[in-house]
Amino acid sequence: MKIWQEKEICKKYQGKYPVITLSLKSAKQPTFELAYQMIVEQIASEFKRHRYLLKSDVLLEDEKERYQALMTRKGSQAEMTMALKFLSDCLKEIQFI
Repeated sequence: MKIWQEKEICKKYQGKYPVITLSLKSAKQPTFELAYQMIVEQIASEFKRHRYLLKSDVLLEDEKERYQALMTRKGSQAEMTMALKFLSDCLKEIQFI
């Protein structure tokens, strides 16, 4: 929270970059399967929040298909494992347009 003390830095960068928001609070579940399902829901929600990426020219067709699968919770467990990195890479690309 110390960063908030640096008012000028905060003003300069606040709202300029897309943010991925993920809370692991919902993962506190009685079983691993349910915890995994709740994390998948959170990930899908973040992909939906940034769905404007699908309308951009940043993603290739196969990346759009992968994005859609993750957004609709149809990605494999391996794809879900790498989902946040993939979303981060997609968001980074849009910054360079």
